[in-house]
Amino acid sequence: MPEISEVARIRKQLDEHWVGKKVIALSEVGPVSYTKFLKNVTVEEFRKRVIGSTVLRVYRIGKHLIFILSSGYMWRVHFNSTGWFKPNNPSPEIADLTKNFLHTTTDSSTRLRVTLQGGDQTIEWNYVDGRTWSGFWLNKGKNPDDDPYLANYGIDWLNDPESASAILLSHRGNRSIKDVLCDQHITSGLGNYLVCEACFLAKVHPHSRWQTLTPATIAFLIHAILQVVGESVKNETHDHWRVFKRFNKPCTLAKISENKTHRVQYVKDPGGQRGSYFCPTCQGDVLGTPVRPPDTLDPERLYEANKMDSKPI
Repeated sequence: MPEISEVARIRKQLDEHWVGKKVIALSEVGPVSYTKFLKNVTVEEFRKRVIGSTVLRVYRIGKHLIFILSSGYMWRVHFNSTGWFKPNNPSPEIADLTKNFLHTTTDSSTRLRVTLQGGDQTIEWNYVDGRTWSGFWLNKGKNPDDDPYLANYGIDWLNDPESASAILLSHRGNRSIKDVLCDQHITSGLGNYLVCEACFLAKVHPHSRWQTLTPATIAFLIHAILQVVGESVKNETHDHWRVFKRFNKPCTLAKISENKTHRVQYVKDPGGQRGSYFCPTCQGDVLGTPVRPPDTLDPERLYEANKMDSKPI
């Protein structure tokens, strides 16, 4: 799914181009109805509450977007795997900014067209989703905390990295590291890509149990999370992947002489649809403790650990 930094970028664009404008039409595009996305509302109710409403504010909580509408309702969107908002016939200055760089979204997967009007200006945005795994929710209220699902959501890594770090330092349990980091009700915003990269930097196997981590290793893991989150904010391309989507290629810490022993592996996560990329030499090839301690994490590369902008994005 899109990562937290991508969702933060699209929120900024939607805040700029949607807020203050009235939704005047919702049009189906293509053979798959957008009603497939509706989770807690009928199509009649959804259209009644959205069409004719003015967009007052666009929030981001983790990987959710929340549109605050003048009708007194909130339209919450979760992109899931390949959902994305794109301007229809975009101008050059916003075309690149609304790209989802982790997944490919094409016009052939457009499911919904949102037409907005502000003054004499009418604009159209497409909602694309090739797999149709997205979710739309409609709840009454004018604040994301009014949404019963988001009320108990975890601290956001972009909005408050210090509090998110403190939560992980105090966390206890016997779930896998991957499960803990991807659980949006513990901390929010981390996805498959960021977790795989952070575990690699911290030299821990993503399927190892949380209780096997020492306080020092958890601290290394937190620094690694801050680093990869910061990198994802600064980079609009993923040319900095170290293990993610590098199956059977050397990890980026391998020397040329070590290429054969540092081949990145991919395994399905236990009980889930996701999978994890890891280097068995750097992180271990079985569940348990890492092969070697995370003493090779370069402190100079942890530039985001203490410099992240804590302002909400």
